[in-house]
Amino acid sequence: MRFMTPLNFCWLPIFAIILQSALPAAAIPRKDLDTYFSWAASHANRFGDEMCTTETIAILVKLAFERQGRRGLIIDVGANLGNVAEHFLKVFSLPTFMANAGQPVAGTLDLCQDLNSGLTYYGFEPHHLLFPHLKEKLQPYSTHHQIRVLPVAVSNFSGTAQLYHGCGDVSFQGASLVKTEHLDRRGKCRYKVTVVTLDQKFYHNKVVRQSGIFLLKIDAEQNDALVLEGGWRLLRNRMVKFLIFETWLKTAHGISFQGMVAKLHSIRYLCFLVTKVTLVPLSSSWWQPQYKALGVSNVLCGQSGDRDLFDAYIAYGTNNFTLFYALSNLLGDLDFVRTSLGRS
Repeated sequence: MRFMTPLNFCWLPIFAIILQSALPAAAIPRKDLDTYFSWAASHANRFGDEMCTTETIAILVKLAFERQGRRGLIIDVGANLGNVAEHFLKVFSLPTFMANAGQPVAGTLDLCQDLNSGLTYYGFEPHHLLFPHLKEKLQPYSTHHQIRVLPVAVSNFSGTAQLYHGCGDVSFQGASLVKTEHLDRRGKCRYKVTVVTLDQKFYHNKVVRQSGIFLLKIDAEQNDALVLEGGWRLLRNRMVKFLIFETWLKTAHGISFQGMVAKLHSIRYLCFLVTKVTLVPLSSSWWQPQYKALGVSNVLCGQSGDRDLFDAYIAYGTNNFTLFYALSNLLGDLDFVRTSLGRS
């Protein structure tokens, strides 16, 4: 069975130029965009929405993963019991549009599942009670995917450190290198663990050097900013395509949400607050002061100039506000559009 693609990618540069030329007639004032995005931010996915957020993002970026030949690693820092990872792997195990491997026909795709080309997943979970559950939960997926789970913590240094964790039932456990009010309440729920950095673990990895990291997901209980610092060499060299992390209202390390977004923007990553209605732009002039008051929220980042980031943003859903933002900001920043316009 064959399906015609909605739009042959060869026509995208021309299509993009046509869209850009039509923008002035439908221009939306910047203050109206800011008002809309501020309202949307109040509907951010909160604590407990990790599975919803990750599964949604997985669906958005899955086509990009197939389009680049299923290359690149999936890295999950703070995998916990593996519930989020399982949702992600389920999405990536669904049948999908794959390029015709026999005799490719221009403009057509085959609907099939390439079981011989699985993904490579790395999960990090240092909690000694959670790690066995994680390993067991993901084991069934090892038939078609390379699943590697490691009982170590990730931060901005290598060595050993205290891991603080909850003292309740394993199903409610959380663990962090940062002591928080809901971890280690009795002063007895802590122990030493091995700590690595992402740069140390993956910068010289052969697969990463060739294909990069497709998705880096971080859920490190207020330690997310330090995990990013420990992977800065990877990020600076644009070896991470998509990034998901959590932001907290208060953190022990003192690195602000705005500071994290600004630092990522300095190396050309664009970040978006994941909300129930849209992806709210956070980078550069799109940051608004009221975002400082956001509680635990999820953030998606991608590389500026990456067509797949534009596609993911559009796929999340658009209205007049978000479509105008995407066409006037993300589309105009695409490398292939700049090349077509002679501005590369």
